[in-house]
Amino acid sequence: MNELNQPDVIEIDTSHRKHAVIAGILFIILCILLYYVFAVLKKPDVSLKGTLNKKSTESMGTGTGSPKISSPDDPDGGGGAKDSVVIPEAPKPIDLQSSTNPPPSLFANIDLSVKKGPGIGTGSKTGTKHAPSKTKVLGNRGLKGRGRAMGNGATPAVFDAIDLGLEWLARNQESDGRWDSGKWRGGGHDLGVTGLAILAFLGNGNSHVDGKYHENVEKGLNWMARRQKSSGNLGWKTFYEQGIATMAICEDVAMTYDNK
Repeated sequence: MNELNQPDVIEIDTSHRKHAVIAGILFIILCILLYYVFAVLKKPDVSLKGTLNKKSTESMGTGTGSPKISSPDDPDGGGGAKDSVVIPEAPKPIDLQSSTNPPPSLFANIDLSVKKGPGIGTGSKTGTKHAPSKTKVLGNRGLKGRGRAMGNGATPAVFDAIDLGLEWLARNQESDGRWDSGKWRGGGHDLGVTGLAILAFLGNGNSHVDGKYHENVEKGLNWMARRQKSSGNLGWKTFYEQGIATMAICEDVAMTYDNK
């Protein structure tokens, strides 16, 4: 009977208490680690604090000058403290609008001035006698440029390849002065191809008055001139051709200053 009247014993799950204790211990350990990191490892190093030279600060009055490092050989330096450091002065901001020393021009090395000469005559010949000298930018073409390139590591094989390419261009020039892009599936863009070919000759030091291929350059430029309209249009199919051809004409003028 006693066994029947005895109440049932209810078992309580205490496993969560064990987890809570473990979590609390881990939290305490984490707090200790964070304190060590921020309070100990991040502690400022006061050993690098510099000392100003008293003599320099007294002479300056307010002590705003650059501090000096005491030298062991200086009798007035107090024995030469090894912990002294130099505190550099902060650079002054530059006002670009009111600065009296603006940055140099990008064209500082190019002589863009036009030299004065006699007036334009009525003759049929083109005058180059009193024209300005060649620009420095294009002054390293031809043999002079090859000598400089050889000094910078270029080999004779490089110039052999250039000569072969120019010879091929000269052989494939049409009798009217252009280069026919249709022969090489160029889509009929003769103006652009002709401009590129002339630029290749100009880059090697040839112009319409000088160089081994001066006749090829002159024929190509004359072909462009015959196509040019009163508006300056050179008869392009795409605007890229107009730009390439204009570059070729301008570069030849820059090399020769021919008033033609």
